Formats: sequence, structure tokens, C-alpha cells
Amino acid sequence: MTLQCFSAADVPLKDRVAVFLEVYAAIENVEVELTSDMPLIGDAAIRSLPNVTIVQANCVPCISRRTRRHVVDGKSDLVLSVFTNGKASYSRNGGEPEFYEPGEAYLGRNDRPCEHALSGKPGFIDIAIPRALMGPGIADLDRATGAKLPPTPELVLLTNYVATLTREIGALSPDAAARCSSHILDLATMAVGATRDAQEVAEARGVRAVRLRAVKGDIAANLLRPDLSVATVARRQGVSPQYVRALFNGEGTTFADHVRAERLTLAHEILCDPARQGRRISDIAFEAGFGDLSYFNRSFRQRYGMTPSDVRGTASDCEEEDGKP
Repeated sequence: MTLQCFSAADVPLKDRVAVFLEVYAAIENVEVELTSDMPLIGDAAIRSLPNVTIVQANCVPCISRRTRRHVVDGKSDLVLSVFTNGKASYSRNGGEPEFYEPGEAYLGRNDRPCEHALSGKPGFIDIAIPRALMGPGIADLDRATGAKLPPTPELVLLTNYVATLTREIGALSPDAAARCSSHILDLATMAVGATRDAQEVAEARGVRAVRLRAVKGDIAANLLRPDLSVATVARRQGVSPQYVRALFNGEGTTFADHVRAERLTLAHEILCDPARQGRRISDIAFEAGFGDLSYFNRSFRQRYGMTPSDVRGTASDCEEEDGKP
């Protein structure tokens, strides 16, 4: 399942407006009106998965309309839209506009007219899922498609997950694409308000794995912060500390064990770096996030079967030693 990418910069300037309008209208099946005379810039990435289509785009200020003429195309997808940049207004079925900031989202219906007005430096992610597939798992579809979505942890997790699929990953195997599609369906359903049965299925089917991956990414990004703790990670992820502990318990480990292992790996890499051979062991321990030198030395030897000094002395063998449990 490949990723399709489009950029206005790849189109000659004289043709750029016409091509932009054509591509945007074709992707979303809407009519588009530019509302600014600023130089046209824009890009879009489209990931097609089984039963899920993701569009990530940045564009210029414009208005897009899906009119009654468009809704006869038979598309009945539910579209979860997340605004990532700029500002936007959204009108449902001829109603009063709602106003959106980055990070805010709504669930729309392709079988009803709507209008977007994008301003600033607009950016958004659209996730289209067949209503027949997603609808039965939503506790109250009318409510979910009638107002802004609350900024739940599931919505943040979903946004980060699909953004990765439109930026950083190339072609997916059919099995990987099917798993990604299943994760997106589960996260999207939970983000808009799942039934109890749908939530239980989602948790059992892989949402916990996605959550754990996000928690580990948070730890990696903040590994050297002195305030790194289960409480601070849980707060950033929008879940409880007990839930974070349960995620690691499901892998047969603990939050503290994972953090220690990541910091030991970092210390090992520093010890093996020829450019940093002059560093004191104590400085390396503190640089890797350890506040107690004795604890660092004891933990290091338990993991690698060698002291930090021994590893430094056999730096040529570091790559092999790092694979030891």
C-alpha cells in the first residue's frame, strides 16, 4: 500500500492554480475557491489502506464546498477531520459555522452538504472510513457528527499515528496495511465515542499496543529530563499512571525497567564512541540520566556482564556486546 504525494512546487507556476484546484477537488470531491492572492503553495499525501483513506494536506486560504450536487456520488463515508495548522470554519448541511483551531476535530458525513473556509496557513488531516464499517461502533452517531470532538487521548494518539503514515513510511505489505487500518478504525471509533462492546474489541485488538508505542516514544524523547516519571508521561499522554503501569505489566516488565534499559543503552553507546573516550564514567552516567553512580555501575554490569570501564576498553566489540540481555 503505497503513499501518493503531491506538491505545488513541482508544478510550473503558470499552471499551479489550475492543477491545485483540480487535485484538491478530485481528492475530496468538492468545489474549491481560493480566497487569497498569495503565492500558491501546497502539498498533500494520500495513504490508501483497506477500508481507510488518509489525506494529509497543507494549502493556501480557500473555501471548499461539498454541495447537494456532490453528495449524489453515493459516497457515505464518515470523515474524521483534524486541523493541524491555521484556522477554519465548518458548516454542516447549511447550518451555522463552527470555528476550529489546530488540534480540534470533527466527524463529518459525506452524504450531507458541508462547507469549509480555511485561513492563515491551513493544514489538516482527513480520515475517511465507510459508515457501514465505523457507524455501528459509535454510541451516538448523530451526536458525534453534530459538534466538535472533545480532545481525548484517543484523538491525539490517532492524529499522531496517521501523521506518521503520511510522512515517514513507504510502501506497506498487505498484512501491515490491514493492521494499520484496524488500528485506525479502533482509535477513530474510540475518539468519537465508542459503544462499550466496540471499546472492548478495540482494546483487545491492538489499541493497547498503539498506546504503548506512543508511551515508549514519549520516554525516548524525554529520556534525559530529570522529571521523567510515570506521572509526567501519563499526563502528557492524557491517561492515568495506573494505565501506563498496566501497559508495561502486559509486556512482563515495568515503567522503571524500561527507562533504565533505555538509559543503559545510551550510556553504552557513549562508551563505545571513539570521540568521547576521554569522558569520565561518572559524567557519562549523569549524561545518560542516572543520578546515582553506584546504581549505574551495578545496573550496567547486570545488563552487559562487564563494567563500564571494561566496555570502554573493548570498544571495538561494543556492537556485539550491546545485543546481550
